[in-house]
Amino acid sequence: MKRIRAAISVAAFVGLTSAASATTISLHSAGSYGALVGSGPQIVEDFEGFGALGEGEVGSNFSTDVGTFNTLGGTGSGGTVTGLSGNTGTELALRDGNTFRRVNTTPGGRWYLDSNDTWGMSWEVSTGSMFSRIVFTLADGSDAGGWLAIISEGIRVEQRTNGRLGDGNIATVVVDFGRAVSSALITIGNYSGSGSQGFVRNDGFSVDDISVNIAPVPLPAGLPLLLAGLGGLVALGRRRKANAA
Repeated sequence: MKRIRAAISVAAFVGLTSAASATTISLHSAGSYGALVGSGPQIVEDFEGFGALGEGEVGSNFSTDVGTFNTLGGTGSGGTVTGLSGNTGTELALRDGNTFRRVNTTPGGRWYLDSNDTWGMSWEVSTGSMFSRIVFTLADGSDAGGWLAIISEGIRVEQRTNGRLGDGNIATVVVDFGRAVSSALITIGNYSGSGSQGFVRNDGFSVDDISVNIAPVPLPAGLPLLLAGLGGLVALGRRRKANAA
C-alpha cells in the first residue's frame, strides 16, 4: 500500500454530472490516498519503471501498465518546456524531481508523468482485466489560471470553483465506474473557465501513483441454477443407492 508524503488540502470542486452514467469522480486530500486505494487486487503504475528512458518527452501513445497516454494538444512554452533540453512542448513528459512544484508522490520514488504545459492529457485506460475504480494523485493543478477538469463517461469534475489553487497543491482523485468495465477514457485538461470547452496551456500538472482496482470476475447468471441442479442429482443418486441397499 502506498502513501502520499505531502498532505495538502484541495479546494472545493464543481461536479457536473449526467444521470445516464453510474460513474462518479471525486477529489480528496493527498493524505487520504492510502485509505482510498484499499487492499483489494490492483494494477499500479508509479512510472518508476520508466526511469531508464531518462527525463523527456514520451511521444504519442505512451504505453503503460494502466493504458496509454496522449497530450490533448497545444504547444507548451513555459519554463517547464524551456528548462528541459530538447523539449518541443508538444508531448507529455516523464519528469524526475521537482518541476515547478510538480512532484513525485511515491515514497522513495522519483518519476511521474507531466502535462508539459500542453492543454492536458487523454488517458485510455486498459489493463487486460476488468476494473471498477481508479485512484491517482494529481499535483500542482489550477495554480496558474486554468480550470482543470477531469472528465469520463459524461461526468465532469472541476478542481477549482473560484480563484487559483495554491502552488504545489496535491489531490487524490477517485474515478468510480460503479460497475466492472474493460476500458475507459479519462481526460484531464486545463480549460479557460468553469464548464468551458476552450483549452488553455502553460498551467501544468502531473499524475502519479495510479491504482486500478481489479473487479472480481462475475459468475455466469445461470451458474447458481446449474449448481443447484447438480446438487439435486447427487442427492437423488444417494437416495436411490440407499434404497437399493
